[in-house]
Parts: sequence; structure tokens; C-alpha cells
Amino acid sequence: MRYPDLFPLLGLSSAAQACAVGTVAPPSLTLVPPFPSPGFPPALIPIWLRPNGLEYFGYWRHFFVERTLTLVSCLGEDGFTVTEVARSTEQLFTWTCIHYLSALGGPTPALRAFAAAVGVDLDACDAASRKVGDDPAALAHRPPFAVDPPAELARHAPGHYRGDFPLPGQPLTGEHLSRLCALELPPSERQRVAARSDAPPWLRGGDPAPVFDALFAEGNFGGAWMALQAPGWPVDRAAEALGRLASASSDPALKALAAAWIAEPRQIAAY
Repeated sequence: MRYPDLFPLLGLSSAAQACAVGTVAPPSLTLVPPFPSPGFPPALIPIWLRPNGLEYFGYWRHFFVERTLTLVSCLGEDGFTVTEVARSTEQLFTWTCIHYLSALGGPTPALRAFAAAVGVDLDACDAASRKVGDDPAALAHRPPFAVDPPAELARHAPGHYRGDFPLPGQPLTGEHLSRLCALELPPSERQRVAARSDAPPWLRGGDPAPVFDALFAEGNFGGAWMALQAPGWPVDRAAEALGRLASASSDPALKALAAAWIAEPRQIAAY
């Protein structure tokens, strides 16, 4: 099993799958399909890789916890910190078109071909780009982002945010922390959260492997999964832990994802 096979199995977008395998060419040479991949945390199902800075774009899929499927940027240069950039593939593809219209100075043949393949109205994107560029503060109030903005834009319209990611300046309750993993927190926030008395074990910092082992032994599979999405994992140790978790679960989606992640060629020793 490899990552492209996961898209239909998990009911993910066929257009996103086509981007991931390169059937739909990226709109710019700065994006490439991510296979084989240098490395990424298990919750990520990658669509594109931006080699500069080792930045992935893809689905962010949690197991055992109540979390909405979403789309993220995962930046290897920043310790694989994850940021929500879209709440749907429509948002992801629209954001991508607007970004490259601004970066490239207007429509290019490659961008037109990409937009047509993924069903984005490039003329509408071009009109928005000419008006506001790719300014997040302005895009947060424009379709298709205004009704359900991702965290990356919702900091400019926090009252409209419906997602699970932390927003700058907003307090985190203990219940919220129980549904977050460390990679979803900015590095500057992790130490502050780790010191809180209501922080769950996987957010308290340190070596995540013994935290995983303890939670797995308790049968707390949700906590064990969250511990896997923490910085500091040697890849070989994480593969063993993920394999154990998948074997103990009856979820075929997790088993398939684990098989794909464990088999994926990597060029890093840890994440």
C-alpha cells in the first residue's frame, strides 16, 4: 500500500489524488508531488511538497479523537509544525491559484491548466488577486473562505472559525488541549502549554516514546495517537509504535495509513 492508494480508501478528493501522483501538474515548479518523500508525521497525507524549506501540503487525518478532516501545511524547516491552510479542497485549490497569480504576476499556461483540472474559476481568482493580492486579512472575508475560514486566515476573522486549531491570542481550555497534538502548536507555545497543570501527557514535552508506551498500555489509543504527532520521534521507533497501534485497532483506514507510512522511503532520521 502506498499513499496514492489511500485517497479513494479514505474517501478523499480524486482531484487531490491526481495532484499527489502528478496526473494534474502543479501550477509552478516550486511545488512537486511528494513521492518518494523525505519524511513527515503520520497524521499527514501529502498532496504536494515545496522542496524549499521542506514544506508539505496535504490532508491532516486524526484517529481515535473527535477532529475534523482538514488540509494543512507541514513545515519541516520549522520542526514539522502544522498549520491549517484550508478546510476543503476548494479552498486549497483556490488559495493555491490566488497565491501563484500574485507570485507569478498573473495567469500562466501552467496555472490555467491546473485551475481547469481542479475546477477553479481562474478568472474570478485573478479578479480577487488584482484587488487584494494574496493578503490573508482580505481573503478571510471572500469566498470560498468567508463562511468557514481555515486557521491561517481565521486569525483575521476569529468569530467565524469552526475548526480545531489554536488561534493566536485565544485562550485554550483543558478540553481543547485534550484534542490537540504538539505539532499543531507553534514552537513558541509548546513550553508554555507543557507547564500547564491541565496539559495532557502528550503535550508536556520531553521524549514522546515513553508517553506513547504508557498511554498505549492503558488502552488510551487516542492519547497514544496524539503522542505520535509530537516532535522528537526517531523514525524507526515511530514506525514500530505506529505498527503496534494499527495492529491493536480494528480501523481499516488506520491500518492502511500505517502500512503506507511505515513503507514510505525517507531521507530523515527523526521528525
